[in-house]
Amino acid sequence: HVQHSGPHTPLQHSHYASSHIHVHTQPQGQASGHTHAKHPTQRHSQQPPAASSAQPGSGPPQQQQPAAHHNPKHAHAKANRKGEAESNRFANVQLEELEGTIFDVCKDQHGCRFLQKKLEDGQENHVSMIFKEVLPHFSSLMTDPFGNYLCQKLLEHCSESQRTQIVASVAPDLVNVSLNMHGTRAVQKMIESLSKQEQIDTIIDALRECVVMLIRDLNGNHVIQKCLSRLNGKNNQFIYDSVAASCTDVATHRHGCCVFQRCIDYATGTQKMQLVEVIISKALALVQDPFGNYVVQYILDLNVPDYSEPLITKFFGHICGLSVQ
Repeated sequence: HVQHSGPHTPLQHSHYASSHIHVHTQPQGQASGHTHAKHPTQRHSQQPPAASSAQPGSGPPQQQQPAAHHNPKHAHAKANRKGEAESNRFANVQLEELEGTIFDVCKDQHGCRFLQKKLEDGQENHVSMIFKEVLPHFSSLMTDPFGNYLCQKLLEHCSESQRTQIVASVAPDLVNVSLNMHGTRAVQKMIESLSKQEQIDTIIDALRECVVMLIRDLNGNHVIQKCLSRLNGKNNQFIYDSVAASCTDVATHRHGCCVFQRCIDYATGTQKMQLVEVIISKALALVQDPFGNYVVQYILDLNVPDYSEPLITKFFGHICGLSVQ
């Protein structure tokens, strides 16, 4: 007997009942009428033994040969030797030997590592050689499972002039790359590496019309958050304008409500008021939304009377209805 400290909930009664199941055994040879299959009326019939491969008149069946013994240690050792051979393919290779094929090497796991090492070595002629062959394909490499790592490394070690060329070449495809599970990481690295206003302006122009779509995307929202954390208030204004104009679409979305809160975190005083005003105007609808209510709570948690007092007045006359939701 189990004592409960309070009244039973329906869930507790269900669990208690399900834990007291009597199993009735059947006499040997008698079929049971209860099964655990999805279709209770279906009976499990015993499968007949496998038929002999011998045909009538063909003589006695041949004796089955025993299966060959499999040694997992040998298989593991063979796999290791193969992996070592793959990783050693570039051990004695000079970068100059790969001239004209670097784009293909970028998409190879071990080739990509080899090229990254060459970039880390910092020889200007090697960086220039890799940059020259990668630049026309930079957008596609950013979405490649291996190539995206080379793109990130090249953004670290290239010159300012080369970085400006990379940003300009990727700009037309930047939104689509940002939506990709590999591309989003490379775009975030690009945003981290921006150092000239010309580069920043190119990124802003490429993202400006798709801010809300990116915010609501599993991968794209991280690109917008990277802009918030790395760019200054003036350069980030395009994000605040888009979020304020589409407040409901952003605040009531699973990813959008989180990005909305990050917008408040990184906002200047003017930008914060821009968002708070639009939240106040839509507060009654947002507070009843599974995701929007978190944005409303976030404003209240700021403990700024100029924000919270006009927000609370929006709930007057609706307190009882909101309290039972």
